[in-house]
Amino acid sequence: MTFNDFTYERPDVDALKKRFETLINQLGDDATFEQEKDAINALLEEKDRYETMDTLASIRNSVNTKDEFYEAEKAFFDKVNPELQAYDHKFKKALLESNHIDKLKDVFGHLMFDQAELELKTFDESIIPLLQEENSLSTKYQKLLASAEIEFEGDIRNLSQMAPFLQHKDRTIRHDAQLAVSNFLEENESEIDTIYDKMVNLRDKIAKELGYDNFIQLGYDRLGRLDYGPKEVETYRKQILEDVVPLVAELTERQADRIGIDELKSWDLGFKFKSGNPTPKGDRAWQVAQAKTMYEEMSQETNEFFNFMLDNELLELDSKPGKAGGGYCTFISDYKAPYIFANFNGTSHDVDVLTHEAGHAFQIFSSRHYIPDYRIPTLEAAEIHSMSMEFLAWPWI
Repeated sequence: MTFNDFTYERPDVDALKKRFETLINQLGDDATFEQEKDAINALLEEKDRYETMDTLASIRNSVNTKDEFYEAEKAFFDKVNPELQAYDHKFKKALLESNHIDKLKDVFGHLMFDQAELELKTFDESIIPLLQEENSLSTKYQKLLASAEIEFEGDIRNLSQMAPFLQHKDRTIRHDAQLAVSNFLEENESEIDTIYDKMVNLRDKIAKELGYDNFIQLGYDRLGRLDYGPKEVETYRKQILEDVVPLVAELTERQADRIGIDELKSWDLGFKFKSGNPTPKGDRAWQVAQAKTMYEEMSQETNEFFNFMLDNELLELDSKPGKAGGGYCTFISDYKAPYIFANFNGTSHDVDVLTHEAGHAFQIFSSRHYIPDYRIPTLEAAEIHSMSMEFLAWPWI
């Protein structure tokens, strides 16, 4: 079954809430260990079914932000997800209060319970309207950037499609390309600033409603950071300033010498070599074929993974009008399928993003039969997998 055949149906939220309530009520003083274990597994299956529909709607909305049907479905989930978070909150609370918690930890692993303790701090039913507004602002921002229609070099281009001109050998073209991008941002500056201002104030309000001093610690807790916080990151930032910034400055000076410019301007930073930046020597189909060969040669496991991605058409790579920017990997639970989203534009970034996101996708593919809590690690740990794949790919560069 290919991705286009994956069935989307808007969930019956009222029925789902009743089902969640029933299963959560099976966790309690009168329940046996087996009853609680079965209820937890059933609840995780229900969450998977719901999240499958949420993910499908989100993917299809990001592939075409102009699609009115999936725009409406994305708005539906923006509203409903915080409401269902209330049931997840009740579930986590019941989990931590179980009389069989030690046995449950033996079955499900202690990390699920450690995360539950943290998650309880980050939600209260009183903030549901605020979370709905936060979701709406995020979706609005994505749609605004995806709406870019920049007239340049005789064509209409989005932000991703402007990248090759920002790396062009001709300095005038680079300069004009940056002006064109800047003009789009300037035209939308007021709306971008308004979204940002509303988001900052909203998140500060959410944090204080939950008893935090501000959003900073709440941000760490939302990301599931159990073992470090702002103090450790302050030390890390200091290391960046002292050790990395001087190196970057030196590399930038070498770049200026290499491309023959006395004083680099912002529109020069993307241009690395006088002969032109390295680029893929073929189109998207050619690049995917190269990746297929690489993963077949790399290992039996990566061969199985990448052919699964190809056979099920789980790569959405071409930049196109109305498509959201950037790249990501996600997981469609009921189909046990990773999904890679990118915006190819003919630069070396095409190779980078496909390899990087394939690192995420291979990790999730390898973890696809785990319970939801363990399929995808924290954002920081996830980058170990994606960056490692870039290094593993080096012999085929």
